[in-house]
Amino acid sequence: MDTSANGQTFIPSIGKQYEAGVKYVPKDRPIVLTGALYQLTKNNNLTPDPDNAQFSVQSGEIRSRGVELEAKAALNANVNLIASYTYTDAKYTKDNTYQGKPTTEIPKHMASLWADYTFHETAVSGLTLGSGVRYVGSSSSFNSDNSTFKVPDYTLVDATIKYDLARFGLPGSSVGVNINNLFDKTYVSSCYRDYACYWGAERQVVATATFRF
Repeated sequence: MDTSANGQTFIPSIGKQYEAGVKYVPKDRPIVLTGALYQLTKNNNLTPDPDNAQFSVQSGEIRSRGVELEAKAALNANVNLIASYTYTDAKYTKDNTYQGKPTTEIPKHMASLWADYTFHETAVSGLTLGSGVRYVGSSSSFNSDNSTFKVPDYTLVDATIKYDLARFGLPGSSVGVNINNLFDKTYVSSCYRDYACYWGAERQVVATATFRF
């Protein structure tokens, strides 16, 4: 367990969050719009001890402010759309080394768009095909000399296929396959420091089965 220079054990960090949101559902359209503003402050964060660089003190603070937007729409009986966007401004508000700089591994911008098509009253009734894109903006990290560098943004494509088993007397049951990173894109997801970067997940194929009795 980490301790300070005088051997004192660090206490848990404390987070405080404020959030306000709104939801709008038109009476005459199959649309749901939501939005939220938030602020999250994390206190008791570790920061380098100015008197002993080999140790830390617990006087740091990180503050995140952001906006979350989402829209869901049924274009018709077959097609559904979901779009979302998140903006995050995260900074070290109290720190002996990084004060005022962006926190590591947190992208400023994230967005996604998803669409699916469900077949009705056909030979493949109950079949749903879907696909979407996920965008993750660039994030910040630090070099060994504490200067800042940017981790590149990336965009991934996902897909799904699902079959509803209601026509076989199993309402609410389904089987499917979800594919994340459909094209097996190689990318760096984040960097804690210039010597600690992490590759993003490779293509993942997950089979699902849900049964309700």
